[in-house]
Amino acid sequence: FGTTVLTRHTLREGGRLRDYLMLFGHLDSIAAGVTVGVPIKEGQLVGAVGDTASPRIVHLHLEVRRVRDGIDLTKVPAGANMIAESVSVVCDPRNVLPLK
Repeated sequence: FGTTVLTRHTLREGGRLRDYLMLFGHLDSIAAGVTVGVPIKEGQLVGAVGDTASPRIVHLHLEVRRVRDGIDLTKVPAGANMIAESVSVVCDPRNVLPLK
């Protein structure tokens, strides 16, 4: 997905906490201040839409993934593929994004 920002969101579902990942891909650049481990505030810019890894096709790849049961993201090795099917599965973004 070229230049990408991956964010983690923890939601309460059915009386338990569940982790989701949001992937913002094909960015032209990552916004200043967006770095690993630093929380992003609601409404904060994460990057600029671009065409990295898809030349001349400017767009945002937005993907939401639910972390599989039993996976503790704090124990996933640095550099591991967080979007591997063994770690997370694609899901409907309406599970994570606020309805307005």
